[in-house]
Parts: sequence; structure tokens; C-alpha cells
Amino acid sequence: MNKKSKEYTIGFLQAAGVTLYITLFVFLIELAQSTRIFAGPDQIEHAIIFLFAFVISALTCGSLVLAYPFSLFMNGEKKRAFSIVVWSAVWLLIILGIFFVALLTR
Repeated sequence: MNKKSKEYTIGFLQAAGVTLYITLFVFLIELAQSTRIFAGPDQIEHAIIFLFAFVISALTCGSLVLAYPFSLFMNGEKKRAFSIVVWSAVWLLIILGIFFVALLTR
């Protein structure tokens, strides 16, 4: 396999990991809402939980997409690292587009 296809594949796998994480996270939030864990009036605790979830999500998604390219960058493979990040972004946009089309056709 040449470098181009490897970068393409790595970007896809990273985007798939982010998609899986988002899907599981949303499933858990829906489960928590259906079991009334978040029931009741809006409270400061809800804001705290939201911010913690946001920070954890940013850390997780950032690690999934940027850890390997950062390692490559630090080892002098700057062009390849950038290419992988771009491919990850392209795949994420494609996956987002698929979700939008699926929502519009429901």
C-alpha cells in the first residue's frame, strides 16, 4: 500500500472512531434522559455535567484525530501528519453529510 492510501485509510479509521464515540455518547445521554437521571428543573449541576462532558469529548476526539499525526509531526513527517489530519476532516465531513441526508430523507 502506498503512502497516499495509508493516509486515506488512517483518516477514515480516525473519523470512524470519532463517529463511534459520538454515537455511544449520544446513546448514553438518551438513556440517561429516558431513565430520568436528568429529570427536574434546570440546575447548576446540569451545567457542570454539560461542561465536563464537553471537555471530556474534546479530549477524546482530539486524541483520536490528533495523537498519531502529532507523533508523526514530532518525528519530522510534517507533510504526512498534515495529510492525515486533512483526510480525517474530509471523512468527518462526508460522515456528517451522510447523517444530514439520512435526516432529510426520514
